[in-house]
Amino acid sequence: MSTSLISAVLVIMISSMVDSTNVRFQNNCPWTVDIYQTQDQIVAAKVTTIAAGGLSGSIAITAGLSGRFTTITDEEATLFEYNLDSWSISNRKFWYNLSIIPPGSLGCYSLSDCQDQTGKVGFNDKMKVTPDYWGIIDTNYYCRELTCEYDGCPDAYHYP
Repeated sequence: MSTSLISAVLVIMISSMVDSTNVRFQNNCPWTVDIYQTQDQIVAAKVTTIAAGGLSGSIAITAGLSGRFTTITDEEATLFEYNLDSWSISNRKFWYNLSIIPPGSLGCYSLSDCQDQTGKVGFNDKMKVTPDYWGIIDTNYYCRELTCEYDGCPDAYHYP
């Protein structure tokens, strides 16, 4: 298990209709980190490599797409999951979460239950998601910072 801290910095530009948003990654580790993206069930592909202490360029996410970012291609990984909905043209929202659900988990109701059932873990790297509001506050849509620094962290999903 790695002790890196990857910060997923969300740059959310909210307008009357959000057609896309951007995600940037800050590498707070003393080593280089690769970022992989899986989008709409397509196999993970490396989208960027970030030097120690570096910041990635913007990675665009367009409406109607869902996916996840990880630091490895292995299925036992901390996931930053996202969806930019396309079902409400006048009020699109960017949804996101962190997940440490062990792969293959079905019918379990706690992290330890899922780990016992699968013999796997879903945590590999520390992650922190920080929304950037660009000065726009929507009182009906609250984006909060999520942090996961250890297996079992309270800000991540633990079971399906």
